[in-house]
Amino acid sequence: DVLGKPVMLPRWAYGLMYVCHEKVNAFEMMQECLNFRREGIPCDVCGLEPGWMSEHYDFSVDKKWHPERFYIPYWAPKGDQTFFGALDRQGFKLSLWLCCDYDLSFEEERLLRGRKAAQQAEQHNADDFEQDAAFTPGRLSMDKITKPDEPWFEHLKKFVDQGARCFKLDGSNQIIDHPDRKWGNGMDDDEMHNLYPIIYNKQMSRGFEDYTGLRSMIYSSGGYAGIQQYSATWAGDTGGGPKPLVHMLNHAFSGHVNTSCDMDVFVRGGIHFGFFQPWSQLCNWAYWRQPWFLTPPRKEMYRFYARLRYRMLPYIYAAAHRAATTGYPILRPMPMAYPQMAGADDLLQQYMFGDDMLVTAFADTVSLPDGNWLDAWTHQALPGGQTIPAQWPEHADGTLHIREGAIIPTWADRDFIGSDQPEHMFLNIYPSAQERTYTLYEDDGESLAYREGAYATTFIRMQQVDGRVHLHIAPRKGQYPGMPARRYTINVMTWPGAQRITCNGQDVAHAVAHDGWCAQVENGFVRFDVAEQAVPLDIVIC
Repeated sequence: DVLGKPVMLPRWAYGLMYVCHEKVNAFEMMQECLNFRREGIPCDVCGLEPGWMSEHYDFSVDKKWHPERFYIPYWAPKGDQTFFGALDRQGFKLSLWLCCDYDLSFEEERLLRGRKAAQQAEQHNADDFEQDAAFTPGRLSMDKITKPDEPWFEHLKKFVDQGARCFKLDGSNQIIDHPDRKWGNGMDDDEMHNLYPIIYNKQMSRGFEDYTGLRSMIYSSGGYAGIQQYSATWAGDTGGGPKPLVHMLNHAFSGHVNTSCDMDVFVRGGIHFGFFQPWSQLCNWAYWRQPWFLTPPRKEMYRFYARLRYRMLPYIYAAAHRAATTGYPILRPMPMAYPQMAGADDLLQQYMFGDDMLVTAFADTVSLPDGNWLDAWTHQALPGGQTIPAQWPEHADGTLHIREGAIIPTWADRDFIGSDQPEHMFLNIYPSAQERTYTLYEDDGESLAYREGAYATTFIRMQQVDGRVHLHIAPRKGQYPGMPARRYTINVMTWPGAQRITCNGQDVAHAVAHDGWCAQVENGFVRFDVAEQAVPLDIVIC
């Protein structure tokens, strides 16, 4: 409430972002996008590093596409016939790398003057010296890049028109010292140092939203308290190991929730950790991290985790909305989720991912909080209140435990998120004697209409009583553009069989399945289908 709630990213931003090698050209970029589709590895964003520009590391507002690597005919700068159109048809959003040393204070002062002018319009006095232009401090420009009358985002509109949907803000110059610089608003560098990355991200985010009417995906490696209102962040050039995990845990306590790091596909645990983050990024930069260049076992592991994450998108997205409205993070440190747990402050390599998933990364042990837990990979039931060895099967890369009573919504496998709204939703339930509730959140995934109430929620309640599971699914509350009909497949994950299932008193056909949402279940579990109705679905599983 003091520094601002975290931004709600577009739904596709919670999928996978892939950043190409810096020296890539348009043809090679398109081939890499095709490789994701051919390999069955879902991905939504393709990013370009500074090599996309004609001048490497172009800080100016006159930047252009590299004429050889990204040739664009002058007579057809945008449209279906360009590589922008080809990306869109393959289901990819385009991300562009930026560096900035622009004097953003000119635009910020303009915005402030605009608000003050509106507030003071009725109080204007012609004799007031403050209103006299002769007494207004002159603007001071100390660099050759800034155009004081041109907002920074203005020059990016042509790239947005072509198809750019995401911008990566490099730390270069925005977070370094400028000891001899006087900024246009009269501040010196000490005064502007922490303010600069906040207004940079603000102007990028607000500029994109105002121009397109869509949610922005701006991500930066530099920032200060308050940046969470505008942008996601990644951990910069710190790799994808235990150190950025601690950074994410710390950010979670400060209300900054849309965090990530460069996924390390070569180290033990790196793929697992990379996909169990608020948002996921595979960045090549100067390297060769493409999944199809990994060893066959690592490539299969990468495909497994990417497809798993995309199944989990309804669960992740609902957690993201909760974060945007309350500040309660997606990735939760153990002392936040379990403040009474002994030794929780020292658990720096495990965390809660949403309400019901306990994840370890780079850990040799896992400490289970009180209650009952289920190993997601092996389906082994485990009592809480103990520390056990961190073990996982060969196809995985770290531990994942599910809390008893969990309600986990998932989708069917898909290659990208896109803008379509799936009709079919899986509800994976883990019955508990203690009543559990869950609220599924949905909206159109891209527009700003959710801020005006264009979204839907589904209230779900579950409890196991006297050998029966009682499941209550309310009709969706609310509406949003493109909202589909709804049918559910219910997976009762810890029940290998059922004698009878009823929904509102009517018998429901059911079967035993083995293909769980995250692993094969040897003993099987009960699966059945129901469709949403105008009245609540009251289901009893015997």
